[in-house]
Amino acid sequence: MKILKEERGFSLIEVVVTIVIIGITLISFSQLFLHSNRVATFNNEKLVVINLANAELERLKLTSQENIFGTSPSTFNKPGDTFTNYIPKTVIKKTNINSIEYDVKITASQQKEEHFSKLLNIQVQVIGPNNKSKSVVEGYLTYE
Repeated sequence: MKILKEERGFSLIEVVVTIVIIGITLISFSQLFLHSNRVATFNNEKLVVINLANAELERLKLTSQENIFGTSPSTFNKPGDTFTNYIPKTVIKKTNINSIEYDVKITASQQKEEHFSKLLNIQVQVIGPNNKSKSVVEGYLTYE
């Protein structure tokens, strides 16, 4: 048998080590892609929750408060009563966006100064599915 001294090629160990190194690299990149996907999904949901809260507050500014709370803010305290802080009224409703249900909680409250200025403090809280994301927006509504 003739021994070839000039034969070139890779040994079995070199091939196996190369495959192991490439495998480890691909696994770490796949974990990076999976984590990036989870972060992107969460951020997308957070944006929906924030935009829904802002849109709900703007919608309230255009809607009669009697339609929301069943009473006009001017009746929260009777004329001639000594004003005490108005006990907050809360409305909870559900909104579907892209077949995903979000909880919307609208709370109206009023301090003494706000009452005399005919302002109603509104807080809109939107909670995403599985309570993973939440956004709270606060603003004032004026009334007659």
